[in-house]
Amino acid sequence: NKIKFIEKAADMAKKQGNRKEEANWQGKSYMMEKDPNQNDLYKWGYANYQAANYTISDSIFCSMYILKYPNEIYGYLWCARSKQARDTTMEQGLAVDAYKQLAQKAIELDSAGKFKSQAIAANFYLVSYYNDIAKDKQTAIAYVDKVLQIDPANADGMRIKEILSKPPKKQAAEPKSSGTQKGKPKAGLPAKKTTAKK
Repeated sequence: NKIKFIEKAADMAKKQGNRKEEANWQGKSYMMEKDPNQNDLYKWGYANYQAANYTISDSIFCSMYILKYPNEIYGYLWCARSKQARDTTMEQGLAVDAYKQLAQKAIELDSAGKFKSQAIAANFYLVSYYNDIAKDKQTAIAYVDKVLQIDPANADGMRIKEILSKPPKKQAAEPKSSGTQKGKPKAGLPAKKTTAKK
């Protein structure tokens, strides 16, 4: 009965848009369940993600969920998204390994082609990180190639690969000096004599 009341409290908090309170009640519900299932753990983790408790959702999905359900995509997906939410500029590189794992698992666990979009999105994240943050263009191109292996007709993948594969632009040659500098006479010519007015 206690669990039922707690679940009702979680549902009410969700309807009211109070995500933090919902996450709190979902945690209590999970802890009180004698035999919590996959859905119970997902609801707890996702409620924390929605509440912007990204460190907690990171811990739930990246540790608990993946360890308990290694053959389910949701742990890898929300682990990566939680870490991305903690590092929105990518500067810390917090989500890089999680997205590598997601890209790999989305292919390994995909027997019916359901996770193709997750694999593509994960690889595009890595393209952005390696090109924009790590300044490693060759690795960025390698991840574009992985996108095109999954979806050879991917328009964004083809466009980005074309851009990244272009050789760097040559710097324009500096204009030749005319031999004059502001306030100085031309080289090789005597300076004009100036006469003071009387």
